[in-house]
Order: sequence, then C-alpha cells, then structure tokens
Amino acid sequence: MSSLKQYLRNIEQQRLDNVIEVIGIPKAKDENLENISLKLAETLNMDRTQVINITRVESRNIQDGNIQLQLKHVEHASLWVRASKQEELVVEQIIPEAPVEVAKMKVTMRRALTKANKSLLWLAQQKLRPAYKYVWFQDGKVLLRKDDKAKPEVARSEADIEKLSAQTKIIGHSFNR
Repeated sequence: MSSLKQYLRNIEQQRLDNVIEVIGIPKAKDENLENISLKLAETLNMDRTQVINITRVESRNIQDGNIQLQLKHVEHASLWVRASKQEELVVEQIIPEAPVEVAKMKVTMRRALTKANKSLLWLAQQKLRPAYKYVWFQDGKVLLRKDDKAKPEVARSEADIEKLSAQTKIIGHSFNR
C-alpha cells in the first residue's frame, strides 16, 4: 500500500477517535437513542454529558446496525470502552422491555473503525486467528500476538496479512480457514 494511501486511511480513522460503537442492541420500532445512551452511561457509571451525538448506523444486511456515540474528547472514548470491558453488558440492562429472546444477548463497545479498517481487522481475524491468540486494532494498524508473552506484530495492509499468513504456512502449519 502506498504511503499516501496509508496516510489518508490514518486521517480518516483519526476522525473517529472520539467515537465508540455499541454492538448488539436490537433496533426497536420506536427506539429512543437518547434513552439508550442515558442507560448505557448509568450502567457503566459514566457521565452522559460526555455524549454529544448518538446515531444508529444502518447495516447492509438484515441485521440491526450498530449505535455510534460521539464523545466530547478522545479520552472519554477510552474510558467508556474500558468501563464496558469491566461490566458484562446485556441487552436487558439497556432496554428493560427487550423481548425475552434478545434480553440476555451480549452488548459490546469498541472504538469506531472506518470501513477499510473493519475489513482489514476482519481479514486478519479470518486468516490469522488460529495462529495468533490476540488480534486487535489500535492506532491505525492491526496488531497480532501469538501468546501472552510474545511481542505484537503489525499488519497495516492486506499485503501484510498475506505475508504473515504465508509465514505461518512456512513454519509447517496451515492456519487458514
């Protein structure tokens, strides 16, 4: 990938630095996103006034889209995501009147990613997950770690992922699905 393309991808991702995605909350007919953000803040012991915008991003398929919370500052996004990892969130905590079939479904929060970066992360997870215990996105790149003590490896492009995939095959294991 050219350095200009990478630079533009990084700028696009930086625009989302103060945005988090809430995944797993089913869309209701008359949903009130303000109430959802208020309940999320309450459940996570966070300040609701940090949220400056809340929207539901429509999905391409039949699934409900994610909810995006835009926060005042980048630091707030980190705090909300960290709080969500400490509290096991389920739908009924956020929407008490949720139907029984979805009430116990897990709700997760993460930093918002651009479409290109979501695709890159997905590709890395599909091709490299069996060989790498941890696959995550941070600071404009996919990071991979084989075990708890290993140094993280970096993948900034599809070419990097293909290279790492080929290396795992050379070692004598074919980890591709």
